[in-house]
Amino acid sequence: MKRTRIVLAGMSRMMREITETIIASHPDLYLVGRVPADGNLRAAMRRYRADVLIIMEPDGNGFSISADRMFWCRPSKVLAIAEGGRKGALYVLRPHATALGELSVDKLVDAMRSEEKA
Repeated sequence: MKRTRIVLAGMSRMMREITETIIASHPDLYLVGRVPADGNLRAAMRRYRADVLIIMEPDGNGFSISADRMFWCRPSKVLAIAEGGRKGALYVLRPHATALGELSVDKLVDAMRSEEKA
């Protein structure tokens, strides 16, 4: 079984704990690192060789993160969580964003596992 390597970045303590619990409950998902909001994301992504980066969006700003900013660290997939964990978006390297809408544990896990979809 291929394990999906995941890095969490810039997350509030509560969202980090919730996300870590979700990841830990699925044997094919593997948390390889955490990066604080002021940490060096590019260095961490190189060190951890992550497949998925999960970031916390600033509340109230929608999905305003630049694709260039997300993908210079070369993850194949970025999950952005917004509105205090209620909404999210999936970005893939093409870059392409897929709005995930209302988040649930199952929807978040499916997004971590998903292959690129058209």
